[in-house]
Amino acid sequence: GAVRLRVTLRFLGTVAVTVLLAGWVWAGEGIGLLFGSGYALAADLLRIMLGALVFMMLNSVLTLTLIAMGRETGYAGALGVAAGVNVLFNLLLVPSLGPAAPAWAAVLREAVLFCGCLVVLRRVVGVFLALAHWAVLLASAAVVLITLWDIKLVSPLAAFAVTLSLTRVFFCSARTMPKKFSVLGLPCGASMRCKLLLDLLTAA
Repeated sequence: GAVRLRVTLRFLGTVAVTVLLAGWVWAGEGIGLLFGSGYALAADLLRIMLGALVFMMLNSVLTLTLIAMGRETGYAGALGVAAGVNVLFNLLLVPSLGPAAPAWAAVLREAVLFCGCLVVLRRVVGVFLALAHWAVLLASAAVVLITLWDIKLVSPLAAFAVTLSLTRVFFCSARTMPKKFSVLGLPCGASMRCKLLLDLLTAA
């Protein structure tokens, strides 16, 4: 039903935002550790692809829901539009953007597929996407990202410690996510932990 779909999307959305935050801040170090300094320029491409990963995780739920509900035709239509946008975007922008074009095309493709699946599912199950929750989640993620980046410029070690704490808070809140949410869109216990984490960020 709509409630179960809403809760599942919130769970995966929280996990995806956590991965996005950690990956964005530490993309350069991760690329350097795995492949060496010669691939340093790939860090920016990784950051772009992390945006596509967020939509991919959400689309995994939406597409499976459509198939389970017998709406394969709607899914195929959304997928076809997304694929066409992907090809068109690559043809137009690869000459000017180079390797960044396919990365941005992947983000756009998944975003188009996400919107298409939402349109089809809305006709079947009604309203199931809590826009207020997602707005708060994205705004909070933006604030945390800016704060983490500033902390990293001053003390990478402190930023790494905060990143680990943040990851634990978000994953714990996702794992225990109930049907009712507090103002922050997280369970009450997780909201208290977020308050403590925000105090830590302020102090840092």
